[in-house]
Amino acid sequence: MVNSADETLGEATYRQGAMERLAEARLLLDSKQFAGSIYLAGRGVEGMLLSIIWRHDPSFRLGKGVLETGHNLRALLDRVRNLGLLMPKSRNDEFEAAVQKAGREWHNNMRYYSTKLVERRWRRLGLVNKHTTLNRAAGEFFKACSAVVKRGET
Repeated sequence: MVNSADETLGEATYRQGAMERLAEARLLLDSKQFAGSIYLAGRGVEGMLLSIIWRHDPSFRLGKGVLETGHNLRALLDRVRNLGLLMPKSRNDEFEAAVQKAGREWHNNMRYYSTKLVERRWRRLGLVNKHTTLNRAAGEFFKACSAVVKRGET
């Protein structure tokens, strides 16, 4: 798979990008820049799932398999599951739960969101309320994304 800059994307590129996006998300979270942190952490999950798919799906590597998932993390998880990589009742349950959480709470258009808009959306989802601040909810989101990226490193 080649992008417009004529640089080859592959397993290692997706994996490294995922780890860098997660590190950047941590810096933003620590600086209370929640919208950017949440967006980059979600991109980290997306990159790691693409790395896993690239590694285990020969048709994808050869450019014959098309991912019609867009930036849908749950659809990417389905692709990983369909490759037979996730066995039920194993440590994969935590991985799947973390991807499901990220998929419910994140979408690619969040790259345009202000922190105020993220907070409003997460209030509607019940993630931010009188007991849970945006800071705490963003930390929990980062933790879930981190679990996915770290698991994909192995």
